[in-house]
Amino acid sequence: MKCPRCAIQLISEDFAEVRVDRCKECRGMWLDPGELDQLEDAVFDKDELKGSVMYRSFQGTLPCPDCGQTMHSFHYRAYDLELDFCSQEEGIWLDGGAVSYTHLTLPTSDLV
Repeated sequence: MKCPRCAIQLISEDFAEVRVDRCKECRGMWLDPGELDQLEDAVFDKDELKGSVMYRSFQGTLPCPDCGQTMHSFHYRAYDLELDFCSQEEGIWLDGGAVSYTHLTLPTSDLV
């Protein structure tokens, strides 16, 4: 599987106790179905804070690493954190960098 940004092979590694596929160049992360839920389980204490509410989605520009179709985008949990997802439900792409992972790595008490 190749990175939708860099087109290099993704490597499998652990992130917050979940095995994910990452790009060693841009540090982007591909989450298979259910892995975002697993990350939320590892990070959020309260069940009511879990769940990726999607108010609306829009056409993205990145190809899905699994099926190659152009993915759609949405703002994770209504934050200014854009995630891309495969409309065929192959998975979710998170861009690399500290900003992209902020809401997944902060303790519950730090979220406003």
